[in-house]
Amino acid sequence: MCPVDKAANNTAFICKKYYHDIILKELGLILNSSPTYEVVDQSLTNILRQEKITLQKDFKIKCEDEE
Repeated sequence: MCPVDKAANNTAFICKKYYHDIILKELGLILNSSPTYEVVDQSLTNILRQEKITLQKDFKIKCEDEE
């Protein structure tokens, strides 16, 4: 059992095997995976640099390196 909606105190029964299979499919670890996730082989520094550029360019938000 797990909570589904805090306001209404709703609960649901979840099959662990089914949940496990869905997570593995989403992550692409078993056949017939979805394109939800993809492998990123860039360094964290490069990813953060790209995000900083996007924030500045698209949203006019300036970030310092320590942010």
